[in-house]
Amino acid sequence: MSGTKTPASGIRRLSLLVAMLGAAILPCLAVERAAFAPLNGAQIRSVLQGKVVSDDRHWAHHYLADGRLMRLQNGRLKPGQWMVQHDELCFLLPEVSRTEPVCFQVARRGNELQYLDGERVVYESVVRSRSAARMFDGTGER
Repeated sequence: MSGTKTPASGIRRLSLLVAMLGAAILPCLAVERAAFAPLNGAQIRSVLQGKVVSDDRHWAHHYLADGRLMRLQNGRLKPGQWMVQHDELCFLLPEVSRTEPVCFQVARRGNELQYLDGERVVYESVVRSRSAARMFDGTGER
């Protein structure tokens, strides 16, 4: 009877197969689903200075080293300023306020950023290299 297959042995084989597949797939999913880590002020500066950040659809920001912010929003160029205050990324945007900055916490996962207002994600974006600044040609520092 050693060669006879029983329903129980088939279930054990199926269970073993499912366990092996789970062990192979779950670590990959965990890497892709890594949590966003909050950034402090020095990290925010390091990640953004000289870089372009974009949602790849509607807007792009070029964070110049001197604090200027070149913004493309729906194809229109708009100026602004950026700074880091109290571990938050802050903006002075002429159409919002020239004196009171709008500030967000920043969290990062790889090259992805989230701008947060408390626990609420306000913007999601991707950091691009300085070479992505070509979309701002003629608008300022490259």
